Amino acid sequence: MSPLFIILGLTLLIPLLFCILYNEPFQYYQAFYIPALLSIFLGIIFYKFRTKNMTLNLTNSMLVVSIAWLSVSLIGGLPFMLSINLKPLDAFFESTSGFTTTGFTVLQNLSSLPHSILFWRSFIQWLGGIGILTFFLFITYRSESQLWQLFTAESHKIETTRPVPNIFRSIKILWSIYTLFTLLEIILLVAVQVSFFDALIHSLTTLSTAGFSNYDASIGHFAKIGHPYYKAIEYIIIVFMLLGGINFLIHYKVLKGDIKAIFKNFELKYFWSILIIVLSVILLGTIFRSNSIFS
Repeated sequence: MSPLFIILGLTLLIPLLFCILYNEPFQYYQAFYIPALLSIFLGIIFYKFRTKNMTLNLTNSMLVVSIAWLSVSLIGGLPFMLSINLKPLDAFFESTSGFTTTGFTVLQNLSSLPHSILFWRSFIQWLGGIGILTFFLFITYRSESQLWQLFTAESHKIETTRPVPNIFRSIKILWSIYTLFTLLEIILLVAVQVSFFDALIHSLTTLSTAGFSNYDASIGHFAKIGHPYYKAIEYIIIVFMLLGGINFLIHYKVLKGDIKAIFKNFELKYFWSILIIVLSVILLGTIFRSNSIFS
């Protein structure tokens, strides 16, 4: 748990850049550096009292993962309490929804919130997209067998099969693909005249298939304000939602030239089948609604 809290504390300092860029009041600085110091302090304490030479198996790895997610959600909710005065339960709900990429929110009038808070709630979704624990421990852990146990216990967007034999390289590959897709979406959204901040927020939450937006109407906001390229914005986001919903091991195989992996994977066959069925139902519903017989 020690490296998790230390890296989480450092992560909590990133939104301070947006406090500076958008000249936000001092209370928003406090909302991040106080939880950051608390998290780092806990990490140091945990390190001092750590159990040495402990061998992780799947059972206690799952226990570590469960405690880690609860702890991260608790600390990650503090900025919401300290900045916009959310009640503790609401702040914990918002943070948990972010880290677990659930996407439910208790917040309203999102466009009136400070940029630092809007970035934080999207960033925690991005971190949770593949697994926040594996990301943090990858940076600090050096025992491949123990990291593999944690990786297996947490994995939810990726198969437990490794892309390559080395677990460190496996996680590096998966996070590299995840980051590459995120950067590509930001570039495409900026290319269709979306502001950099809007592109950043929506790209962070698209790949994680979570959906936090900085507008109450979500991406419908762009159609609502009459953005000249709102359809292109929606199509770009839809494509990357699909990419985020596909097993990242398949992305790796396709990028390595194994195009057949798209059709051979058992999970993906059902993914495409459900997608085609749902699209067909929506299309038929649209046709029937436009028919005068049903009007």
